[in-house]
Amino acid sequence: MSTVSRFCYGIGLLLYAAVFFKNAWVSDDAYIMFRSLEQLLDGHGPRWNPHERVEVFTCPLWYWLLAAMGSIWRNHYYNCLLLSALCNGLLLWNLGKLLANARLWLLAILALVFSQAYFDFTTSGLENPLAFCLLTFVARFYLNREQIPADRALLYTSIAAGLLLVTRHDLLLFVLPLLLHTFWRNRNEGIALPLIALLTPVTLWTLFSLIYYGFPFPNTAYAKLGSVIPREQLLERGAIYFRTSLWRDFISVAILPAGLLIGLCSRNVVLRMLTAGVALHLA
Repeated sequence: MSTVSRFCYGIGLLLYAAVFFKNAWVSDDAYIMFRSLEQLLDGHGPRWNPHERVEVFTCPLWYWLLAAMGSIWRNHYYNCLLLSALCNGLLLWNLGKLLANARLWLLAILALVFSQAYFDFTTSGLENPLAFCLLTFVARFYLNREQIPADRALLYTSIAAGLLLVTRHDLLLFVLPLLLHTFWRNRNEGIALPLIALLTPVTLWTLFSLIYYGFPFPNTAYAKLGSVIPREQLLERGAIYFRTSLWRDFISVAILPAGLLIGLCSRNVVLRMLTAGVALHLA
């Protein structure tokens, strides 16, 4: 590794770590999950009250990872920060594998560090860092087909996407186009095992949720999607969100359309599928 590369990686790591620890926090929403963790660790199960089976957390994988950490050290606040730091470390490592050189990697770090939409939730106690981390794994295995044999790339992409779906169900929108494409292009190479790897986590959790809670989705989904607020008002609030972001988080707003334009106009179908997922999620 050249001196310039070491300098870029060193500066990027220091800057990212400084902003990460400066902004480290845990939101009030996380304490709803903490209550359910306490019930689990007290022997009552993953519920809200000992007599109420309610899935109050939106992110099963994040919940169970914190539960595993809580069984060793019962401090959910610090466990959230530690798990978030681990996920962010893996994300930086994946970016190093995805990008061609240290200069591009440092440029990506600068874009992330100055993105308020991204960095406000790199800790927060919610599942965002795990989702960001798994998305980079999906992108890495999907894009780096030349460095990984096709059958293993498909399997690894499916495993990462399967874990992503059991982190949050709606993250399917991010990966749906690239999953359809990667299964189609590998249709003659055997897709049974990757398909099992993709569907097993979310299928098992859905079955457990149906049996234990009586519902396939978390309570938050029914509360938000079943809202009585008129759809016109919801769309208006969404538009206000984008307008506010334009003034308060210009870096994010500038990068998103630029990335969408570059990706969708690319002749590389792999990049187009990856960008289509971003567009689908934004829509």
